Amino acid sequence: MRMRIERILAGVLLFFAVINVTWALPAEEIKVDWGKSFVLAGSGGLENPVLQVAFNPQPEPPVVGVLSYGKPPDPAYPPDPIITNSGDFGKGSLFRLLFGISSDSGLAIPEEGVAGGPVGSLMDFNVLDDLGAVMFSVQLELTTSGGGTSIDWVAFNPQPEPPKLGENAAAFGADFSFDSFSDVFLAIRVMDSRGTPITLTQVPAPASILLLSLGLAVLGWSRLPRKS
Repeated sequence: MRMRIERILAGVLLFFAVINVTWALPAEEIKVDWGKSFVLAGSGGLENPVLQVAFNPQPEPPVVGVLSYGKPPDPAYPPDPIITNSGDFGKGSLFRLLFGISSDSGLAIPEEGVAGGPVGSLMDFNVLDDLGAVMFSVQLELTTSGGGTSIDWVAFNPQPEPPKLGENAAAFGADFSFDSFSDVFLAIRVMDSRGTPITLTQVPAPASILLLSLGLAVLGWSRLPRKS
């Protein structure tokens, strides 16, 4: 009788050990292209992150979605950065979300926070510092103009890491679709460790900065006095 009980206990322990190993497995690595993404710099928080975010239909389109700023649900919050993809997207159209975040210290995004995807239209997860404490809280809102929600969510580990964020970055990716025909939107909100909303502002691409500098130089040259 005692031997039978010991065998049962050993089987139970083995069962939970297998479960724990399964939970500990890293997310699948998928090669991605961060080229069609936006870089957002944070301000106004106790800690201020830098984000690199892409939200595009698959396969990748020739142009990237449009970034704008919308009214947040709480008037105390700064305007939401919103990435919009316009088109007659039908049910089952595939989309890919890439999200990276960095700060002065190493960061981590717990797998359980992003593996299940949004609940309804909202997805909330924490970003931890190198000591395991919550450094940022992130809310992603995925909506459509037809009132649809995301379905068939599959999270993965994007490779390479976000190229604009450096070695302290944490990132995840996800492939999914929506259950409606319409335009699709991604709104982004980030809070610091005290719950203070962080203002997110787009960082211009280097080419845009160069063109702006050249334009200002030409404008300045055109205003120089001419010799008669």
